[in-house]
Amino acid sequence: MPVVVFAAEKVTPEIYEWPTGTVEVGDAFKNAKLTGGSASVPGTFEVDPTQSGSPSRPGTAKRIGIFTPDDTENYEVVKLSSAIVVTIVSSQSAVATGVPNSTEIKTGQKLGESTLSRGEMKVQSYTLDLTSRIASINWSNPEEIMNEAGTFERQAIISFQKYSNGVLYAEPITVSVPVTVIPADTIAQIEEEPTIPTVTYREGLKVGDLELVGGKANTEGTFSFAQPDRALFVGESIPVEVVFTPSDTNMKAVSLTVNVTVEKGDIVVKEAPTFTFVYQNTPLKNRNMRDAIEGGVVEPSAVTWDFYDETGLKVKDPQADRALEVGNYQIVARARAASGSFNTGFFPVNVVIKADETKAFPLQVDLEGNELHIKAQTAYYGGKGTVTYTVNDTVVAKNADPKAEVVYAIPESGDYTVKAEYTPAENDNYIYKSASQTVKAVLPHTVTVNGGSGSGSYKPGDTVKVEFDQASLKKYYEFKGWKITNAEGETVDVGVSDLTQTSISFTMPDEDVT
Repeated sequence: MPVVVFAAEKVTPEIYEWPTGTVEVGDAFKNAKLTGGSASVPGTFEVDPTQSGSPSRPGTAKRIGIFTPDDTENYEVVKLSSAIVVTIVSSQSAVATGVPNSTEIKTGQKLGESTLSRGEMKVQSYTLDLTSRIASINWSNPEEIMNEAGTFERQAIISFQKYSNGVLYAEPITVSVPVTVIPADTIAQIEEEPTIPTVTYREGLKVGDLELVGGKANTEGTFSFAQPDRALFVGESIPVEVVFTPSDTNMKAVSLTVNVTVEKGDIVVKEAPTFTFVYQNTPLKNRNMRDAIEGGVVEPSAVTWDFYDETGLKVKDPQADRALEVGNYQIVARARAASGSFNTGFFPVNVVIKADETKAFPLQVDLEGNELHIKAQTAYYGGKGTVTYTVNDTVVAKNADPKAEVVYAIPESGDYTVKAEYTPAENDNYIYKSASQTVKAVLPHTVTVNGGSGSGSYKPGDTVKVEFDQASLKKYYEFKGWKITNAEGETVDVGVSDLTQTSISFTMPDEDVT
């Protein structure tokens, strides 16, 4: 007999409650310790091990939860995003590598008088670097009196910062730190600390540029700077490390801190820069100085210039309020250092205004009747020189005032090219390029009608209409037709086929006709 096999579908368990978890700062979320949780069938809860990540600070995080039934043949595995709330707690597993630094003390001093600093020590919680989260390093027993000379191991406590929610990044850890104790009689005693006079900032100022004044110890020796190449900037009571080195080589050098005040420096102009501009009809204060500067020796090198006063609201030198004409000037300008370590300074600088050579002469030619009226467009002209006009290469005005109008009588119809050649004056604001303009002139001619109407002035191409008027003829004269002639008495063909009509129209030729 055939055997029938029935495949039963797996049942999805019901999750009554997902567990919660805890994990240390720096540990992997997959290692979270879970508590609680219940389901409709026996099984195991876990944080999804394939979901990577390690917490870098205390707090909470939601992770993918997985429930695996004990009976996986009949029940499905349940997986749900953000199902398990993991609380991130302070690291209990912080480990220090390297040791903190400690300063030397002498016999009879307390351990706490040795100053601890991080030095090269690093602290990690699992793979997370907690070095930057160190809050303090303190001796476990700072009151211990160190009576013997030598190097000893003592315990120090490393404490960590708190996150914004008040939870520590890591619980304090204890490390062993070597401390050196030297005999008291081998350490020089500073009886009077040296001083450092206030200095004025200059570019590249270093500790080694300072001066140590005074200072006294219980033995012969010298005071010097521990970091002579350290850069200095403007500020008050800047701590500077000073070392006293005894002449007796058996005695230890002593470090101390001396404060110095560095005041703002003054900008120094050893050679005034030159600012060159092309003439514009605009106040100098509005010009861009950054791209116009040439030469000059100024300390510091990074200086910005303008023409304003201390307030920045008005100019320092009245000349900067004007549109300067071509020439050389000395004008007071404001200098400001980019670093802010220098006082604002005011210095005379050289200003050169050059002529504008980019523009063509603003030629204006107007045709009025049979005349050309030639001049410069006054709205655009700003020169001081003269102009020579030619019409069809014939000089019609030489070294004329550009503002004055030159009138040229046109002899006949045709194209007339007017050219302007500009001659600049000394210190002229403009050196105009030559300009030309071509005008097409069509002059009117006269039509004289005997025995009718239509006489008048016409341009070539105009339509002329003439009409016979009997009253204008002598008595007993009879109209036979029109005869059209030019000034030389020659008959002119105006294109009218029937000249016997009393009224005719024709196109005006380019000459006088009767």
